[in-house]
Amino acid sequence: MPKAEGHANVEKKGGGAQIEIHVRALKPALTLDLSRLTHALWAVALDLKVENLGELKIKNGSGIVASVTVLLQFAVTTAEPYSP
Repeated sequence: MPKAEGHANVEKKGGGAQIEIHVRALKPALTLDLSRLTHALWAVALDLKVENLGELKIKNGSGIVASVTVLLQFAVTTAEPYSP
């Protein structure tokens, strides 16, 4: 989705991080593939532990996800075949 834009605010809190992701001009996940129904935010640790942080709900191309994790490294979004 070449026109999509976004930014993330990450604030270390205690032993983890508070994350807020803002996106715009993002199309629904099914435009990538009909089996993809949602965009999700994931946290991924160095040891490859993965934590689902929530669904990025898109309305008029924009969306926000706010979450907290004990992990310190994470990927931003993916297109998922179901809602987390």
